[in-house]
Amino acid sequence: MNLLSQRSPVGYSEGVHQIIIHVKNTLGISAISAEKNPSSIRIGHIMRQNVEVLSNKALFNEVLKTLGHSRYDSLPVVNDQNELVGVIKYADIADALYDPILRNLVVADDMTTQRYLTLTPEDTLERAMASLKDHPNDKYRFVVDKDNSKKLVGVVRHNDLLSAQMRLL
Repeated sequence: MNLLSQRSPVGYSEGVHQIIIHVKNTLGISAISAEKNPSSIRIGHIMRQNVEVLSNKALFNEVLKTLGHSRYDSLPVVNDQNELVGVIKYADIADALYDPILRNLVVADDMTTQRYLTLTPEDTLERAMASLKDHPNDKYRFVVDKDNSKKLVGVVRHNDLLSAQMRLL
């Protein structure tokens, strides 16, 4: 745990998860290492399930605070029914940081973009890699329920996909 506290981009729970995965891989019991075909690996095996979200009603200062403390530079925005309504990307709001008038007028809903990529837990690594090839600048794929495209169930980073692909080689 001491080592985890020194690694600022990773929280404790995610760090523990990474340690467990590393130990499993070392022992040769990883779900991914047992497979050698990208079409048989599901995103549900790779995705991160603890997703930090913002309420669509969050005030500008709360959005800034959450993005400032988050290890991600894009955060999903959900409504009162916990449905995905969009994504806030730090790069998209960077220009508004220095405008004090906006702090009292703008809420998260005003800053969201509906341009984001999704996968489902049942999608394959092969499909995700194709998505990565088609959209190399998008760092995240938001994982939504197969039957409800508004229900956020996880997130997968491009590094997670590349790491999974590398383990197959």
